[in-house]
Formats: sequence, structure tokens, C-alpha cells
Amino acid sequence: MPGTQRESRRCARPSGHSRQDRDCDSARREMQKPTTRKLHALPGLAAELIRSNPDVLVTHGTPGTLAAKEATTTIPIVMAIIGDAVASGAVASEARPGGM
Repeated sequence: MPGTQRESRRCARPSGHSRQDRDCDSARREMQKPTTRKLHALPGLAAELIRSNPDVLVTHGTPGTLAAKEATTTIPIVMAIIGDAVASGAVASEARPGGM
């Protein structure tokens, strides 16, 4: 069911045999290879994720975080492994990052 916790966790669970699991595994493998071409693809990938109506986005690194921030103002973003979040423009300030 779209929009449920089960749906939002579909790429977080271990790989299985369904097509959806294979698609998630493929996306993980592709984005683990950092190249300029893939960095340019981040806005499109973020938009695609937003269309799936997740409950939350979890990003890794500054480029992915900024792409997610540009793609949505309503879905919470959890950042991991990001440099200076304020200097990069990912958040307004550490005291008030822009969330609720």
C-alpha cells in the first residue's frame, strides 16, 4: 500500500526475490559508485522518490541531501555523513534546521 510504513521501508529491508527488491538493490549499487554523471542524476532520482510518497527520506552525503531538499519541502529528511550542513545550505541553522 503506497504511503504506509511497509511501503516506505521497501528498500531498507534485505534483498529478496521480488522485482521491487531487485530494483532497490540495483539503485543502491548504482548510487554507491560516485561519478559526476551520477551526481547530475540526483535531482531526478530525488523527484522519483518523492513521487513514491515516502514517509521520510534518508540521505547520505551533501549532494544527496541537497537534491532531496530541492525536491520536497513537506517530507522530512534525515541526513547522514554530511559536512557542514549550514555552510552547504542544507539547513538554515543547527538550532533551527528548518524542520517542524
